[in-house]
Amino acid sequence: MIATYVSSRNGCRFCTRSHAATARHLGAPALEDAPPKMMALFAIADHVRANVAPVPDALAEGAKREGADDMTIHDTVLIAAAFSMFNRYVDGLGADTPDEGDRSYEIGAERLTTRGYVPLK
Repeated sequence: MIATYVSSRNGCRFCTRSHAATARHLGAPALEDAPPKMMALFAIADHVRANVAPVPDALAEGAKREGADDMTIHDTVLIAAAFSMFNRYVDGLGADTPDEGDRSYEIGAERLTTRGYVPLK
């Protein structure tokens, strides 16, 4: 969900659609229906996406109040930073982005949720 959120905020259609399909496949709610803990993590992710600066204590404390621990906050920062880079890479290369609803997103989601990031054989 963090990858989907960051990618959507960065306007990277391919990454948004790919990771939204994977999140759906795993049973995650739509971004706007995320529970409070996830919304607090989205706030951290958005800060990282938009700034080269430490996460403000208020955002970290808000996430902790919703049940996030230090490792969850760490992982949120890592995912937000990595996907900001991936989004720029994908869009910078002008990657082909299938239309929303294209079956390839669901096929990719099935592969990611059952086999992870492994080469196709």
